[in-house]
Amino acid sequence: MTVSRLQLDSEKNRLEAELDQLRIHLAQVEERYSNVTSPNCAETAEGAQQYADAVRELRRAIQRRKIALSEVCEAMTRAASFEQQDMVSRLKEENEVVQRELDALRREVRSALLGMTELLRRHQRLAEKKVAISQRLTRLDGLDYAYENYLACSLLHKKDFAGDVQFVVETLKKMRPVS
Repeated sequence: MTVSRLQLDSEKNRLEAELDQLRIHLAQVEERYSNVTSPNCAETAEGAQQYADAVRELRRAIQRRKIALSEVCEAMTRAASFEQQDMVSRLKEENEVVQRELDALRREVRSALLGMTELLRRHQRLAEKKVAISQRLTRLDGLDYAYENYLACSLLHKKDFAGDVQFVVETLKKMRPVS
């Protein structure tokens, strides 16, 4: 039978309360026993014996409650350990699922990036060709085409760099290859 954590807490509280009551009762009985065994008391030996027996019985009852309390505390520790192991197990399973999703997503992103390779190479070749043309024009007519060429050769303009495009570029800038 599985005992819930709430039941264990309740049992522990009950035993602690009983233990406190027994200790109070023991202190009272010990005080009476001390009074009846004092030289000034007219109590009979039989009365003193009853108090002595009551003290022994209360001490045994206290010991039994301590043992029961210890067992409940051990059960609580085992239950907490089981709960923690169960949580660790569930988190490991969830971690593996997320890891598989990340691996699949990483492959998709890599494939998409590789798909951009030819586009980026074409852009680079055209930009280099435009720079060469611009430099030849500058040599022939003496006008400076550098800034105009800079704008024309850039892959993204400010108006393009918003929303999802900005998110993609910023994310790629943050990411670093790892082993």
